[in-house]
Amino acid sequence: MRASIDKLLLIPAKGQTLDIRSLVLEINVYQDLYDHYMHCDLVVLDSTDIAGVSAQDVENWINGGFTGLDTLLFQYSPSGGIGTQISNLFMLYERSARSIVKDGMWGYVLSGVSLESYQSFSKKISRAYGGSRGNTIDKMIESITKEYLYNRAVRDDYNSIKLDTQTVIEKNIFIEPTIGAHRFVIPTLSVDDTIEFLANEADSTSHIPQYLFYENYQGFNFRNLETLISLKPRQKFALTAFNLNSEYTRPTGADKIINYSVVKENNLLEKVRDGMFKSKVIQLDVLKKRKVEQVWDYAKGSTRFTTLQSFRHEGNVDDSNANVTLITTRNGHDCQCMVFKKENHLPKRIDQFIAARKAYMKHIFNTTLDVEVAGTTALDVGNNVYLKFPISDGLEDREDLVDTQLTGKYIVTKIRNQFSGISTESEMKTIFRCSKDTQIQL
Repeated sequence: MRASIDKLLLIPAKGQTLDIRSLVLEINVYQDLYDHYMHCDLVVLDSTDIAGVSAQDVENWINGGFTGLDTLLFQYSPSGGIGTQISNLFMLYERSARSIVKDGMWGYVLSGVSLESYQSFSKKISRAYGGSRGNTIDKMIESITKEYLYNRAVRDDYNSIKLDTQTVIEKNIFIEPTIGAHRFVIPTLSVDDTIEFLANEADSTSHIPQYLFYENYQGFNFRNLETLISLKPRQKFALTAFNLNSEYTRPTGADKIINYSVVKENNLLEKVRDGMFKSKVIQLDVLKKRKVEQVWDYAKGSTRFTTLQSFRHEGNVDDSNANVTLITTRNGHDCQCMVFKKENHLPKRIDQFIAARKAYMKHIFNTTLDVEVAGTTALDVGNNVYLKFPISDGLEDREDLVDTQLTGKYIVTKIRNQFSGISTESEMKTIFRCSKDTQIQL
């Protein structure tokens, strides 16, 4: 798939704008469902030492050359209408892997991350959230995102880019609702650690929460895994094998799987060890010297799961001590007595769902593939795809044409859009990692 490289501009700390399309051999743009920001890296063949000749600014302590304060504007769109035009602004923070890469000329790799990461990286949060009556975690996440990530300073930077390069960069913020009123005191945590802490404590209406904060082409997202899995597949892809007959639909164009590899398949011992089938949560009250035990049973609890396929895992464990989680608690301390006065606190909810959440994650991420397809910007992490694989064993005219172990609905967890042979046009391909549950009929 060919892609139009509309802009590839290096903007050094001094502020000049340099078109580097003729110097770049390859660019990769990354999304990750478990990363708060998008990343990039580019292989630069720098025979003119363009990263070393950018102007000095002695007054502002800028030495010139690559300083780690440089930004990269990358605007591109795939040919054939498979997706829309994308504009990304990355802060370049590292130059590495300097080596001879072509015809005796030196090259190196520049690595970048979304501007919001750089703006928030050095900041710490030390404050209370929730007020006197408590608040939902989605409201806290929204407040942090607008104050520390996509804030006024970042939007001003994007407006400056718009004036200098006539490129509009806008990001949406999508925050999925949570339930329960909470009050937290954040003890000087980084912005990213605070987001992870709150996501870990968040609960959903189904009480099987796995909230994820991530960036994709649309902007910043705070979504529950269960909600993402319930969505329809965004795209369908199929693999062509040599032993197909007329009953199997041959994929063409963007629907074709170019290559794939199986990263992970069913592992029964791993599921037993990690408490998918049975586990125990022990709430320990040290002051009152008592404990409360809750046992998770997959056979009963999995009926509440929102799944990719209508299947479940086969297996059983007799002993709930196969996986034990210990939680300290203060629940019930607000009694009217001399020893334990009313504490006016809002207890955490994590003890109510931690076992179900662990089992749900093991259920969903049973089979994992890396898949290469023609370049597309229509696909984001958090999207679902449907993959179709034929039986490929050298026999002709098979009746059981579909590989039932690999075929199915998957959730996309990582994406790498790769551009090579950079000029005004480039060869583009998309490599994504995706996972699905198992294939045993309920």
